Amino acid sequence: MREMVFFQKGSKKHEKPEIFNTPSENKGQNKEGFHEEDKTAICNEKTQDQVAKEVKLSNESEDYNKKNNTDLASSKKKGTKKPRNIYLIDQENSRLNLIKNKCVQQVYEELTTLNFRTFPHASSMIFRCLFDMTVNCYMTVNCYFEKKPPKSYHVNNLPQNFVKMVAQLESKYPQSTLKPRFPKIYEDLEKIAKKEIHSIKILNNIIHSPNYYGDPYEIQALADNYLPFIHFIWEQIDEMN
Repeated sequence: MREMVFFQKGSKKHEKPEIFNTPSENKGQNKEGFHEEDKTAICNEKTQDQVAKEVKLSNESEDYNKKNNTDLASSKKKGTKKPRNIYLIDQENSRLNLIKNKCVQQVYEELTTLNFRTFPHASSMIFRCLFDMTVNCYMTVNCYFEKKPPKSYHVNNLPQNFVKMVAQLESKYPQSTLKPRFPKIYEDLEKIAKKEIHSIKILNNIIHSPNYYGDPYEIQALADNYLPFIHFIWEQIDEMN
């Protein structure tokens, strides 16, 4: 550091001279008396402390999220299982070749492409149409009525027509053969007789009741129970043609 020494006039040689910093030395100082390099070092030290705090908070947040996600995953495992697919009728297991009626074919095909998880109500309505049309086709081909339905036929009552169709089937196959093969169908027949809630009633509620909401799990279970029976009906229709 360069120093400039000034001797006052009349001063003694042994007195300590006054020392002044040159302008170049004051250039790096600010109002607080710190050099810019010192101020930067202090800022960096503060920044490091802030970063350390942020990292600590981030780690705590990650631990919290992991814990919550684990709890959520475990609660999901305890709950109802997710539907195994997104279509009520799997294309790989489609039996479309059994159906000769073109209108019913189109309804059947729609169920192989409509995501019932996203559209549970639409899927339920279409499935109900499929079953209703299947019953009507069987009753027509089986000569249950020819030009016009008899008085005992309920045009707008699918449960009653369903009961009559099964009665026609039992004239060909004994109940001891049909019941073990389609246990859920016979459970619904018993519920219809007792005026309890049954599968067709659930489908009707989805269509007609503004306060009933379709559940994808319930709809899939219903379709799994009724599709084999629908395929069986179409096999009978094909044999009679």
